Amino acid sequence: MINIKLDEDKRGKVIFRANIDECHKDNRILKRALFESRVVNNEFKYNIPMKYFWPIINNVHKELISLSDDSRLEVLEFSDEYEEVYYYNYKATPAYMKKWREESCPPIFKITINPKDLSVEKKVIFERLI
Repeated sequence: MINIKLDEDKRGKVIFRANIDECHKDNRILKRALFESRVVNNEFKYNIPMKYFWPIINNVHKELISLSDDSRLEVLEFSDEYEEVYYYNYKATPAYMKKWREESCPPIFKITINPKDLSVEKKVIFERLI
């Protein structure tokens, strides 16, 4: 079983936490995510970079994934011009919007997770009008 949770740290940044059983660690996607993750002594053993959220949700069977009850269900996302660096947050704070202006104002997406069937919807909620 793979237990996942989107959480918030003290600074308001998005943290993708996961607890993965030993039998599922052979999966290539999970193995790569665990390679770049940080191990913590918590209910959720791994802090995984958010860039692995989409591949894990879309490529691992939904029966193997369970979303925590107290997980956040909405996240804001934008990337730099070349899609090398992604920025995630729960709210459009002044610091987040300053970083958005520094990156030449790309579209900001809202990622919404449906907890019942683990479907993920991504839509543009803000973009520059010029």
